[in-house]
Amino acid sequence: MSREKIKVLIVEDEKIPATYLKGIIEEDNDFIVVNISASAQEALEGIKKYKPQLIFMDIMIKGPITGAELALKIYTLYEGIKIIFLTAFSDEEMIEYATEAKAAAYLLKPYRPKEIKAALSLLKPALKNIENIQKDKIELKDGFVYSFKEKLLFKEGAIVNLTPKEMELLNILCKNTQRVLAKEAIIKKMNISESSLRTLIYRLRKHLKTDLISTSKKLGYRILTKE
Repeated sequence: MSREKIKVLIVEDEKIPATYLKGIIEEDNDFIVVNISASAQEALEGIKKYKPQLIFMDIMIKGPITGAELALKIYTLYEGIKIIFLTAFSDEEMIEYATEAKAAAYLLKPYRPKEIKAALSLLKPALKNIENIQKDKIELKDGFVYSFKEKLLFKEGAIVNLTPKEMELLNILCKNTQRVLAKEAIIKKMNISESSLRTLIYRLRKHLKTDLISTSKKLGYRILTKE
């Protein structure tokens, strides 16, 4: 029985570079490029249709939003997808954006086969086990432990009493420990206002007596795990 390949989506509005990139990726028999998208809308349609595990994303694709902004939207809609950013410019602001968005890698154009293959090799173990990434429990900063099964927060074995809305927020953040979540996405998931979200964040920090939730002025919020 043949082994199922890791599905890759390329988001690139220039056909020749996209085709060249596809060829490099598929030199590794563990990967298959399922679609090449030239815009944000095509990318979202491609993700829905093909369910890729890895996306190569041109930061400066044509259209109303950049690839970096599209990546953030993808992170809020889908769990487990890894994104590698591509750009022709080593722009400090874009690199900072990619870092905060928890990009799996950041590669410069023109494409260098060795760098692309190295990135694929590094990501391959996680991508092969993408269904098993989430654990039953996750260790957070300052000795806190969150149980996905019980949907409870613990500190030194004792349950930390939180309100339903606080627990809902915590659950959302704990499911996305590897990235910053946009506040707009959290607001939509919880069906609350921006002021209510700010209040929840404030109350959680005060109750837990620690900065367990970090704030990114550009993007949103992320919960901190044990180092």
